[in-house]
Amino acid sequence: MPLTLNFSSAQLNGAGSLIGSQLQNNLPQSPYLFTIYHPNFGNGSAYFNIGVQPNSNGNFSGSFSGSFSTGSFGFTGSLSGSSITSSGLNINGYVNSNYINSVVVSQATSSFQLAPLNVIPPNTLNVSGTGGIYLVVESNDA
Repeated sequence: MPLTLNFSSAQLNGAGSLIGSQLQNNLPQSPYLFTIYHPNFGNGSAYFNIGVQPNSNGNFSGSFSGSFSTGSFGFTGSLSGSSITSSGLNINGYVNSNYINSVVVSQATSSFQLAPLNVIPPNTLNVSGTGGIYLVVESNDA
């Protein structure tokens, strides 16, 4: 079943929004295309984050039993083996931890593909951003 999710700049601002749909790990839905639009490009920095949702204290303590990889733009732990390819994201501006991956949005339109190794349950991944960006997530069959 085709999937298209739209996240406005208001939904991405602050703590962001959970991806409320299950992300499949096989065709025809996978890989998923994440397209980031930066309408204010040239008027300041923008950052995009994908990871787990912060708890009510604004930190990640106890919020995720898996881990994100270190040193590469990909996932480990409960998302182990998932792969990401990107276009227009500033990998030099890439920061990651066990809970979140962040990148500098360096173009007016940037994208990456997420191909999960395992099914990602609804409300597991959180997306957020700054600088007025907005996001469209589309399954491969959309």
